[in-house]
Amino acid sequence: YEAKSVSISSTEGSTIYYTTDGSTPTTSSSVYSTQINVTTTTTIKAFAVKDNYDNSEVATATYTIKQPVSSYVIDFEDALEAYVDWEMTNIGRHTSGLNTAHSGEAWGSNVNSSDNGTQTAIIKTKAKVAYPNVFSCYISKESSNTTSSSWKIQVSSDGSSWEDVATLSTMTQNTWTEFSGNIKAKGSTDVYVRLYYDGSSAKRAVDDISLT
Repeated sequence: YEAKSVSISSTEGSTIYYTTDGSTPTTSSSVYSTQINVTTTTTIKAFAVKDNYDNSEVATATYTIKQPVSSYVIDFEDALEAYVDWEMTNIGRHTSGLNTAHSGEAWGSNVNSSDNGTQTAIIKTKAKVAYPNVFSCYISKESSNTTSSSWKIQVSSDGSSWEDVATLSTMTQNTWTEFSGNIKAKGSTDVYVRLYYDGSSAKRAVDDISLT
């Protein structure tokens, strides 16, 4: 989080009118006299007026203020589109029986005929997280398949090269196992965070994701 002080200048002796709500300023708008303190994402529009001059064009600038993330939560009780801060790959609703101790729905990799055989699945933040602390979730599987598989909590500064924070390779059929990784302890800041599945094409499930 970092506030900004915005200065506006024009021809000496002119009067500057401005708005901070994105609307087009008029001579009834606020008159600029000192720096504008911007603490949230704001669009400033301004124009200048001076006797014997044509009014200036309206200038526009948007200042984006990044706030530290307090938490990202996925409980899978809503449609995937509801989780706007996340990008999901090969993740969908499971329809076969699974212990539902952690919600009325179960989600995970390889959920229907269209993605059977897929051996990876990803749940990733769409943007960098300023101060990630702990990522936690619950993992399970719907079959007795014993093929080596793992879930990994990972971080990346560029969205392409990923570093492991924690790995879980032991999953029990119809039993939810808590899985977490302390991102803060690794000193990672301003990074993408993801949960990455790699292994068997058998159905694997995840629920109750929380990133603080």
